Amino acid sequence: SPVFSLCGTNNELTTRAQETWAPYLIGPEIDNIYVISKYENRAENGWYDERIPNKFSMMESEASFETFLTSRGAYNSTTPQPVVVVSPVSLLPMSFDRSLQSHFNPGRIPATTSELASVLINRGLLHRFLFLEAEQADTSLVSMYAYTDGEIFVDNNYDYHLLYQIENTTDALEDAGFIIESHVGQNEVFAMLDTQVALWSLSTHGTLTELPRDPPDRPGAVGYFSMRNTDSPYGFEDSVTVRESPSDGNNLVNPVVFPEISNHVVKSTFDLDAAIGNIGSPIVILTACLLGGTEMPLMLMKHGAVAVTAAPRTVYFTSAGMLSVLLAQSLCEGATAAEALSYGLTMTSSDYSDPLVGRDPRDYANQQVLFGDPSVRLYEPTTSPHITAVDPLEGSFNTHVPGQGVRSVAALGASSYLPSTLTSLGVDFVYYEATNYTEFLHLLPLRKVVLIEPNTLNDLGSSLSSSSSALNTFVRNGGVLVVFGVSESISWLPWPISFEATGSGTSITFEDPTHPFLTSPNELTTTVDYSGYFSTVWANLSVLATDDAGLNPVIIAGAVGSGKVALTTTHPSGSNRNTTIENAVVWNNAPSIILSEVSVNQEIIWAGDQVLIQMKLTDLVGNEIESANFYLWVNSSQFSALDVGNGYYTINLVSEWTRDNIGEFGLRIVAFKSGYDTLNLEFEQFILVRPIPILMIAVLGGGLIAVAGGWIYWKKKRGESIGWKRKSSPQDKRKEQEQRKNDSKSYVKEFFGV
Repeated sequence: SPVFSLCGTNNELTTRAQETWAPYLIGPEIDNIYVISKYENRAENGWYDERIPNKFSMMESEASFETFLTSRGAYNSTTPQPVVVVSPVSLLPMSFDRSLQSHFNPGRIPATTSELASVLINRGLLHRFLFLEAEQADTSLVSMYAYTDGEIFVDNNYDYHLLYQIENTTDALEDAGFIIESHVGQNEVFAMLDTQVALWSLSTHGTLTELPRDPPDRPGAVGYFSMRNTDSPYGFEDSVTVRESPSDGNNLVNPVVFPEISNHVVKSTFDLDAAIGNIGSPIVILTACLLGGTEMPLMLMKHGAVAVTAAPRTVYFTSAGMLSVLLAQSLCEGATAAEALSYGLTMTSSDYSDPLVGRDPRDYANQQVLFGDPSVRLYEPTTSPHITAVDPLEGSFNTHVPGQGVRSVAALGASSYLPSTLTSLGVDFVYYEATNYTEFLHLLPLRKVVLIEPNTLNDLGSSLSSSSSALNTFVRNGGVLVVFGVSESISWLPWPISFEATGSGTSITFEDPTHPFLTSPNELTTTVDYSGYFSTVWANLSVLATDDAGLNPVIIAGAVGSGKVALTTTHPSGSNRNTTIENAVVWNNAPSIILSEVSVNQEIIWAGDQVLIQMKLTDLVGNEIESANFYLWVNSSQFSALDVGNGYYTINLVSEWTRDNIGEFGLRIVAFKSGYDTLNLEFEQFILVRPIPILMIAVLGGGLIAVAGGWIYWKKKRGESIGWKRKSSPQDKRKEQEQRKNDSKSYVKEFFGV
């Protein structure tokens, strides 16, 4: 399909789009909106919504789009064309999409970033597969709180419909093979939506903001909607058996104007957002005022919804209810989401591409638009049965496990220490010894975790020495290397760490007790044998534990590149061995604190300058880390970092410090937070504080004075004026004489204000 920029060469289309939105910008107050409080004045539901839209602007917008495509050879006049509009609603108004109905079948990807747009587009493309794997793909959720119940509706073709919104919707879905869940209780609706249903049809009251605003917050308002505080299959005026009260007889079920209002609650987009996770790949029909002008459609799409229909203006019970029924029926008959919406709008409201001649449409307020890919469909469960998702790493098919072609864990050693423990823990692994070390190296880049047994470095030493570079690459590319029970030389390591075989004991001291290597998933005990210690520790690693005296490191660990390294001189046994090895296996899942940015506010620093160092902490995938304990040393001077938000921390070197400290200084950083790998980094020659060049300033100043003195002497010797004033022209002299004459006159009237 062709991809076009709507800006074209003259911005005509984007200007037309803004014109279609103009009526939405004003909203005087009016009564009769029930969401927050009965009969409370609401700015955003004002009588001006009755002037939305301007049909002539909408018709001209559609005609301009036809011309735009025709000039590019992309217009098909014989059949409605699907159109994907990729733009935030704040940039291109959604009224533009509505103007294109029904010669076009538009669908909006309302992403605010290119990354999110890519996700939403691909979800549409993969909808069939995501739908098939959804947990409740054979179920539809129907939530009718305020709705039409028994009203006659005459559509644009003069066809009569007896509209029972609940039964008309559920009958169509049941005929297509769906199980129906009917709920209007806030907790039950949110929980059911979170089970990954195929379709959610919600009919209720909606509004933009909790308090009136004029002009209204549209688009981008929070969005509020009505529900019930306890569950019921639907809203009612008298009881579950008497949905529509005979006291008004208007065939509209509106619980908030009856005593049933005592069970009415208002929920927001934020409430729904917090209550749901991955909702699968459902199609959502929102039949409510104004929710199309809020954050709710995009929020639902971020949670998985593949298509959402909603109106950015006030809608009316019967016509909007009829549209929701036609949508559900068309989807069950195999129409795409955009085709279903186009058909429903053509039957119930204005078609700006092919307007009715000589008469008005049945309703003009149905300004529903489609958020999502216009080509997605509702797959009925009988021909598209649910496929249970399998773990790609553990799924077994006729004893074949495709995801385990290469086990993620490799163990190296010369005994049963690791094999017996890993087997008892249920870890899928491959065990190597010195005899098949070459095979280990061949598959090393595909591993996630490499464990080395205690007291086996003598057997593996020569092999490890020859592959130091490969191990370094493995770790820096995201692998985890854990060496237990170091008892021999580790000069083969590609990092500056050395071992001293002196000292032993039966208990250790934790120095970094919240580190995930020591706490996740098991809290390790300090009662463990150790032998020897690390006499040299690379500055970029953290000391997690020391000997019983709290002096010498016995467990060290840290992030290296995209991976991790841990070494111990401990020899855990019994249950302690199981918990320690399990922690090591899952350690790769724990996030590490990464220094992603560092900057200094000036390149050249003089003694007495105030210097601001700014740093940003994230995890490996870029998530900002706030509220970390962050410390910094410039040589021996320690500073505490100030958390300024969004992962940024600042350190202020005051003028007194730079005045008293001249020269090159290294930088050491330590940042830790519970559940994260501690950050230890050291930079050599990070900043240079220069002494103020007093002698140079004096020499330059003396030179300038000498030059100025010589120039004055030369001017005087020639008898010329020393000032910078240019010579006066004859015209200047005349003006000067006239000004002096005027200045000499006295104006007594002006002096006394007469």
